[in-house]
Amino acid sequence: YNWHIPKFLRKEPIQQGDIVLVRTANGVARVLVMQAFREEFEETQKRYKRVIKVIERAPKKEPVS
Repeated sequence: YNWHIPKFLRKEPIQQGDIVLVRTANGVARVLVMQAFREEFEETQKRYKRVIKVIERAPKKEPVS
């Protein structure tokens, strides 16, 4: 499934592994982000339901030393 990320949530980009709250046909649900990509509305003419908020960020991977 695809959702729209509102501008106020783009300050810290949503990444793979984050858990977000989204609107669905049955209310709201928590969703694990599997992939994030950018799509231009002018090219696709598609509209998506919005991400409401980020619930949990994926842990940062630290380089192995």
